[in-house]
Amino acid sequence: MYLAYEGTKDGALDRPRDLGLSMDELSAELGRSKSNVFANLRALEAAGIVERRRAAGARHDRFALRGPYPDVLVGGYVGRLRRMVVDKRKLVDRALGLLGEARGGEADHLRHKLEELGRKYGLFGDVFNRVGAALDGPIDLEPLLREIPPEWLDAIGDYLRKRDRG
Repeated sequence: MYLAYEGTKDGALDRPRDLGLSMDELSAELGRSKSNVFANLRALEAAGIVERRRAAGARHDRFALRGPYPDVLVGGYVGRLRRMVVDKRKLVDRALGLLGEARGGEADHLRHKLEELGRKYGLFGDVFNRVGAALDGPIDLEPLLREIPPEWLDAIGDYLRKRDRG
């Protein structure tokens, strides 16, 4: 979705949450076809970035960001990553189930790769489970990042630099 539009510094949906815009208004403001706007709104709604509402007696839905920009985008991406990790873990489990008790070089190699992927996705899933609801919805990263002790960031940076060298 074109959250920003030419000639302004504000996004088309970055409005007071009680107002929002209709699909017709968005189409006109963004200079895009209604079908293009509709497709993008559906994707943004599925990602938890945009919400649809209709006032009593109104003929058309209105759309607005679910929270402040850019926090709502960060939350949407994190939510998508969480769902992807769960889906990938299920896919690995399904593939291992289909592989069953098959033996041989290829089957053993594939099983090893799948188990490795399952371990990684399990670790990612565990991290998401531990931080839980703190990552649902809009996320303001600034205070979160300000609260991380600088020595933790330095340690992570040192680890990544050493890992890349060796």
